[in-house]
Order: sequence, then structure tokens, then C-alpha cells
Amino acid sequence: MDEDSPPQGCFGGCLPLLSIAVIASALLFVNAGIVFAFLETTGTNAPRWLRSSEMEQFLVFVLPVVLLFVQWTLFDFFRAQIWHRIFPPHQESGPVRK
Repeated sequence: MDEDSPPQGCFGGCLPLLSIAVIASALLFVNAGIVFAFLETTGTNAPRWLRSSEMEQFLVFVLPVVLLFVQWTLFDFFRAQIWHRIFPPHQESGPVRK
């Protein structure tokens, strides 16, 4: 850590990590509900390979994490888009050529 930088305290390290963990946990909970609802609605209309208990268990554990990854990727993309509209990147002013 640089000696010139002020100490961050809890707000610099622990609080953002705790908030990310809480948000990720809530999203995993919601995503699991979405996966359960999907599996419940497909029910008997699903193909045989999807109705097997092994495949259902695999989907229940994997799909919420995949959805979480997609959600965080979309969040980062839209956050960057909004951030660059509010604070456009500065262009370096080089020598003007005629």
C-alpha cells in the first residue's frame, strides 16, 4: 500500500465485499427459483433426458451460477455504458497537423 494514500478503513475494503456477497446471494436465491419454476413448468412435456433426476440436479446447481455470471456481465456492461455517458473519456490533445 502506498504511504501517501489515506487509510480506507471498512468502507474501502470490507463493506463493498460484503455488499457484493449479499447481492450475489440474493441473485442466486432468485435464480434458483427461476430454475425450479422452469423445471416445474416443463414437467412431463420435457424430453426424457431432461426429466432424469441427475439432469435436474445438475441444472439446479449449475444454471443459477450461469445466470449469476450473465447478470454480473450485463451489469458491468451497462454500468460502463452509463459511466461513459456521464463522464466521457478525455482525448489526448496532441500536436495539430495541417
